[in-house]
Amino acid sequence: MTSTAAAPLAALRTKQGRAAPIAPPDLAAPAVVIPTSHDIGPAREEPSCGEWPGAVALRVRRGMDSCSNMLMALALRLRPGPPGPASRAPPGPPPTAARLAEPGKVARAVDPQSPAAPLEEATRLARRLALELLEVRRELRQTRQQLRESHVHEEHALHRAFHDTLTGLPNRVSFEEHSRRTLALHEPQAREFGLMYIDLDGFKSINDDYGHAVGDELLKVIGARLTAAVRAQDSISRHGGDEFLGLLLDVQNEQQATSIARKLIDAVSAPCQLGPRVLCVRPSIGIALYPRDGITVEALLESADRAMFWAKKHRLGHALFRHVPARQGSCDEAGQALAEPSELESPSLPGAAEG
Repeated sequence: MTSTAAAPLAALRTKQGRAAPIAPPDLAAPAVVIPTSHDIGPAREEPSCGEWPGAVALRVRRGMDSCSNMLMALALRLRPGPPGPASRAPPGPPPTAARLAEPGKVARAVDPQSPAAPLEEATRLARRLALELLEVRRELRQTRQQLRESHVHEEHALHRAFHDTLTGLPNRVSFEEHSRRTLALHEPQAREFGLMYIDLDGFKSINDDYGHAVGDELLKVIGARLTAAVRAQDSISRHGGDEFLGLLLDVQNEQQATSIARKLIDAVSAPCQLGPRVLCVRPSIGIALYPRDGITVEALLESADRAMFWAKKHRLGHALFRHVPARQGSCDEAGQALAEPSELESPSLPGAAEG
């Protein structure tokens, strides 16, 4: 044993009253170094032989506590935090091993918050915002689709409200609106425009002989022919049944109106091939001119209606209202007179023929 280890043993033997033989040094045994007062702390009274192991253990424990305190202080100093006054540690005594040994404090001191935590939080926020953006875009696409469908439904509803379901021509409502706009356009300069009342001769017999389905197909063909025969600025409307209305804008004189009427008669009177049948009808057209034959739409329509009955009664094809005698009976009386079979016979009316 070394001299530092032999001194306490010799003192111990002397105190017990007997002399212990000094053993030769064991060169093979490892040297045991006992911490001195310089290593452990301030100088203290040398412990007795019985108290020596406990004193050494206490000094060792104090040294370990001192090392732990230094390690904890170093860990707190290295803990990352935002710059500025908020990152400085509050004044106070340095943490001890006992304080830091509380649950969770050692983990927080030794394992500080990872610098990747803000990045992870930002990533989660970005992912959530991206999902919300996708949801908003999906709702926006659905809203746009609903708006398009609503616009299409609105257009279809407007078309049905202002057009005839059978022929696709403007209906009576559309004619009244269009004619009033035309009147407001021509009234300031008192420019002439024409209104035509068109009725198909012998159409009732076609319905009776071949059925309403054939009659409906014939009306579609007649409507298309009338629309193609008028000028681009003019319009044709279906008034109901086999009656049509024509609105002629900016008519220069009655010769121009009668010329358009003859063109309509030729277009309608041409043979019509419907399946195995060839059908022929002839129109009667009454013409009224603004402002001579009326200054309102209702007055013009009544004048054109009376001229149409006059043309039908006398097989004229077309007639201007000014050619109708003032002593002519009412439209109802004229219609009853035309209902007689003897007055419907005319060599110029082909009627209906089988193909």
